[in-house]
Amino acid sequence: MKEKHKEVVRPMKIEEQRIVYKTLYQEWGKGSSKNQFYSYCSKQEERGTRYVLINSKNKIVSSMLLIPLSNSSMSTSSKLYGISSVCTHCDYRNFGYAQTLLTTVISNLQHTQHSSSFLLYADISPSYYLRLGFKEMPQHLQRYSSTIFMVKSDSKTYQELYFHPREKMPTINFSQWL
Repeated sequence: MKEKHKEVVRPMKIEEQRIVYKTLYQEWGKGSSKNQFYSYCSKQEERGTRYVLINSKNKIVSSMLLIPLSNSSMSTSSKLYGISSVCTHCDYRNFGYAQTLLTTVISNLQHTQHSSSFLLYADISPSYYLRLGFKEMPQHLQRYSSTIFMVKSDSKTYQELYFHPREKMPTINFSQWL
């Protein structure tokens, strides 16, 4: 009888950067050289942790970036995190890998931190993230026309974010990495 292997979710190892960056480049690298894009990705890791999902065949199939955000302009005690660069290699899409990666990272943090909230800008259909418990933020808080700002949090933190001024909203400043 074959031994069944389980998927593994863990922080990316330094020696896995090229594999992960290559997948990210295929998705978002248009208009930049590989070296520029890889440098950009490397700078992202200075502020956060990139997580990977390894499938049962020991292949990295999905990755995401988790960045701690400041909540200094808010009264909430909830720890805020930005989620970015959720990506699954094109050969492994539609198998639920990204969903497993997201739910595992989020539930691990909620288990250890008890009060964590997650912010992201969806560049795919928001319905994907709605199924994972994210809520779409109202139009007055949307910063970009090509993405939808979404939050997964307890109701108290959601309410505070809902009424928070957009210019003081915790966010990931991508331009500083370019």
